[in-house]
Amino acid sequence: MKPGALRRTVTTTALVAGCLALVGGCATTIDSSNTTAPANTTTTVFAPTGTTDQLLAQMLGELGGLSEAIVANSHQRDIIDRVDALWSAASGEVAVLHPRLLPEFEDAIGLAHLGVERRRPADADKAYLNLTALVAALPTTPPPTGT
Repeated sequence: MKPGALRRTVTTTALVAGCLALVGGCATTIDSSNTTAPANTTTTVFAPTGTTDQLLAQMLGELGGLSEAIVANSHQRDIIDRVDALWSAASGEVAVLHPRLLPEFEDAIGLAHLGVERRRPADADKAYLNLTALVAALPTTPPPTGT
């Protein structure tokens, strides 16, 4: 064997051994610590309570901060989820007592959703103003039923 051939063989062997060590270092072990949820996780579910007037007031309170949340890109989805929950709780009575106003409420809430989805705080502000006017237009006493 020529002296240069021995050096190439040793170098090639060392290189192959190094690659095998690297490949062997590539784990077949899977770290599941970042894919497994902790055992003690808790979730908080927003459950609206109160009279229809109180629910609508809470809804306005939530919508009052929506445009700022959109600008800050912080918690706007949480706010709109709470608005939806509040409207879900209040809409039945609004539909029964003030059916002509129901589409206007739905449109205003849809505008709030649009503001969140398209990141347009002006839409959230307009939704808040429209809902404020609608809530103010509701009579404080229910309309008479049948005469």
